[in-house]
Amino acid sequence: MLKSINRTSLILISILFFLHVRYVSGQWQKAQFNMPDLPMCFAAKGSDIFVGTLSRGVYVSDITAQNWTEVNMGLPLTYGDLNIMDIKVCGTNIFLATNNGMYKSTNNGVNWSLVTMVPIDFYTTLTSSGNTIFAGTYFGDIYKSSNAGNTWALFNSGLPLNYSVSSLEIHGTKIFVASNTDMIHSSPVNSGNWQADTSGVGTMAISSFMLNNATLFAGTSNGVFKYDTSSGNWYAANAGMQNIQINSLTVFGSDIFAGTYSGVFVSPNHGMSWQNLSTGLADSLVLRVIAIPNGHVYAGTINGGVQQSINAGLNWSAANNGFPSCPFKSTETIGSNIIAASNKTMILSSNAGVTWNLDTLGIGWSSVNTLTKIGSVLISGNWSSGIFISNDNGISWSASNTGLPVNVSVNTLAEGNGSVYAGTWGDGIYESTDSGSSWSAVNSGLPLNSFISSLFVSGTTVFAGALGNGIQGLFTLNTGLGTWSQQTSGLPTSVGVSSFAVSGNTIFAGTDYDGIYTSTNSGTSWSSSSNGIINTVRIFSLFTIGSDVFAGTSNGIYLTNNMGVLWTTQNIGLSPNTNVVDFASDGAFLYAAANTGLWKVQLLSLPLSLNEFEKIIDIVLYPNPANDKIIIQALGRESLNGSISICDMQGRLIQSVSVNDQAFSNEISINIGELAIGNYIASISTSKGMYFEKLIVTR
Repeated sequence: MLKSINRTSLILISILFFLHVRYVSGQWQKAQFNMPDLPMCFAAKGSDIFVGTLSRGVYVSDITAQNWTEVNMGLPLTYGDLNIMDIKVCGTNIFLATNNGMYKSTNNGVNWSLVTMVPIDFYTTLTSSGNTIFAGTYFGDIYKSSNAGNTWALFNSGLPLNYSVSSLEIHGTKIFVASNTDMIHSSPVNSGNWQADTSGVGTMAISSFMLNNATLFAGTSNGVFKYDTSSGNWYAANAGMQNIQINSLTVFGSDIFAGTYSGVFVSPNHGMSWQNLSTGLADSLVLRVIAIPNGHVYAGTINGGVQQSINAGLNWSAANNGFPSCPFKSTETIGSNIIAASNKTMILSSNAGVTWNLDTLGIGWSSVNTLTKIGSVLISGNWSSGIFISNDNGISWSASNTGLPVNVSVNTLAEGNGSVYAGTWGDGIYESTDSGSSWSAVNSGLPLNSFISSLFVSGTTVFAGALGNGIQGLFTLNTGLGTWSQQTSGLPTSVGVSSFAVSGNTIFAGTDYDGIYTSTNSGTSWSSSSNGIINTVRIFSLFTIGSDVFAGTSNGIYLTNNMGVLWTTQNIGLSPNTNVVDFASDGAFLYAAANTGLWKVQLLSLPLSLNEFEKIIDIVLYPNPANDKIIIQALGRESLNGSISICDMQGRLIQSVSVNDQAFSNEISINIGELAIGNYIASISTSKGMYFEKLIVTR
């Protein structure tokens, strides 16, 4: 009986056995170290403290900050694209300044509604006094309400055009406005007549204002300055804190706190001197600080989330229970590394996501939108800073913007036929023929100011999806002709195209709220292929493994094994409301970048097509936990080769064994009796690539 089982049957039996025994079917797990979202702003109201985040909306806690609760009803949170820039209490109302309009709550954050009496704009800051509230925008407008936000009026007279507002503060009968790119201006609160007010600070970038005992302080790119009302001059107040960029200021009693990229500083004497109070602070990169009347101080940090001090800054501790994870926007594999990009930074793992390190050398704290690779070059597309490239598998980065507009935002990248294409927000599409070193526009036939959401290269055709700025649809470029043309046959004309993939001769196009379309004639005509997908979801990403196609959506992950005839969900283990925007695979795991974090799943646990399983690395390490020895076995057509390394959780090599292919082609026993009790990473070289597994040593 056994002899009559052919190789295909043996493979199938092996697959079914390991799906049943080794893994929970399709079980996703978090792949990154704990990285909280970025706290952008704070506000206190009664016994509650509110925090606005970069990507996950608004959260609230009582003043102990022991547990944060989401309060986002009414906010348009789809995929981490609503940035809460400021929160301000005015009367009984709470206002939010966001990158997509101003919002108001009349019931302590239970519900939010769009403020319709002002334009939908990028609001950056708010300030209030009594029932008077002002709002400033990124593009240079200021609005005023004298009745707690019931009505609003433009308040711009005398303000320079395109004055990007970073901070506002009411000081007696005057209001001050600051910019990161222009000088301080002031105006009478009642008249709206702005004039430069820069004596002593010149054109320094100003991040924040703060009032203390009727004195106005300004946080600048070069320390703290305070305003003398009688002379109209600004004077440095920086003893102990020279040449430090100030990100925010707050006050408690006689103490002034400054949030900086060097931690938290405090002045007990009205700015005459400062000292660093960062004991226990998990991250010294502090964006925001707020002090509330009971003496608690909160710091919003880039990597450590919310930090709290209950003794006026003397000691700090994390306060992130219930606080949301940082969303990830893109992921890519290169060499033995997996890189994941978020709104604020990148992380890198060289052991299949078991441990991670920050990946910021040369690129800093940048909002990375997309990653791709061409050969051995890794390319990053960033918000407002263009292109960065890495020639060492993502370890270090350098800017590469020759030929690109200044401060361009690159949203999507694609490579093919030796070229790399970059799609931007409003500046069209650019091509590089030298692995990202220089760029040139390829916009002939493309509508002006197009927001390019996706790019894909198939053969000699480049596909571009447009989404936003009033321009939507699918465009193609024949690289030999050089002119874009819109494709409409079988496609809805008013739906944006967000993603592409190809399997065999079938091209897949994901859309915004209209499912997935396929073409079998190089994009000339299209047909709907969304059976099994809820028709109200957004398709963010598509990814191919052999003949199988994954779709990342606002309803998690879908998979088709039959060229889009039927899609099935693959969401076991994912957090609710997970929006998946990118995929990558190293041959053993599938990685998913999402608004709820970075996720991974073993490919062998997914219902892939049968012919894909022979391409997947399949290694058994047992027993695990172990005490004196482990056995490593390669299955199927796999063979062990090279070496087997055991490292500690910090990546330090502890033990290495060379593998002789003839003696140990499929199995090897390793003595681990001298390893200390603890956790390790075993990295195993096979004929199909590298395999990583966490090893637990017990006694």
